[in-house]
Amino acid sequence: MWGRYLRLFIIFITISIPALPSAAAKEGRAPSLSVEGILRFDLYRGYLMVARGTVGPLKGLHFLLDTGTSTTLLDSRIAGKLNVNGIPEDVDIICLKSGVRATHAQIPSIEIGPVQQKHVPVLVQDLSIFDDALPVHIDAVIGLDVLGTSPFEVNYRTRRIHFGQLPHLPVSVPLSVEEGLAMVKVELNDTTAHLILDTGTPSLLIFRARIPKAIAGLKMHKPQDAHARGSLRDHEVHLPKIRLGTAEFVRQSAIVVENRDEGGREFDGLLSPAALGIDAFAVDLDRGSLELRFGM
Repeated sequence: MWGRYLRLFIIFITISIPALPSAAAKEGRAPSLSVEGILRFDLYRGYLMVARGTVGPLKGLHFLLDTGTSTTLLDSRIAGKLNVNGIPEDVDIICLKSGVRATHAQIPSIEIGPVQQKHVPVLVQDLSIFDDALPVHIDAVIGLDVLGTSPFEVNYRTRRIHFGQLPHLPVSVPLSVEEGLAMVKVELNDTTAHLILDTGTPSLLIFRARIPKAIAGLKMHKPQDAHARGSLRDHEVHLPKIRLGTAEFVRQSAIVVENRDEGGREFDGLLSPAALGIDAFAVDLDRGSLELRFGM
């Protein structure tokens, strides 16, 4: 089913938000762990973070780090090597009109940098869809269920993630966690939008049906970048004004999605840190804060 979606933009939108709630969302998120350390990552296409990690006894695996994923995804080939048995379930994925068949399973452990977890719930999927988009095979998509177990700071310039006590960054924005997803309020042309913080998408994306006033009267055109295209009905606009905390942007481009199916969740789109020129950002789920630095 995913074979029809070859462009990078639609690939990352389609897998970024499984409708199956994470364990943290079901049971109430546990307090952040006391973790300190640095994780280095490779940056592809200016926004995709790929790091090395371990699942069970398997070392040196390639992990795509995605804050817009609530439940970590494991490649079916890795699940086979671990002899992981799971329960097949229909999983609704954002921007797809129907569910896809996935396996809900539990892996013995996962390690990425200083973060170590045991008995981790995952969704098992064939992740070979990334093979045409990236020079390495992706063995897992690490979601906020793993990344968010400790406060962390992503620095795109140094290509490092710092876990643990974080220095303050210039711009602070309240952040809420809803069903395992990090959500922030953004002012789009004086209209309040609730957007998911999503490092796995290259653009600011908004659902037209949710916030029509934000784009009323704006000229729309087809995205020039092939990687930013979704369906034939999606358009690109230039928003006159965006406000995120105390930071303000003018003439920021955004993709407007006409068709929307996000499993009934109440959000208005996706916020790509890289698309806004954010040099570094820090997330603390316990404090409910997102801090930003610009200048990339």
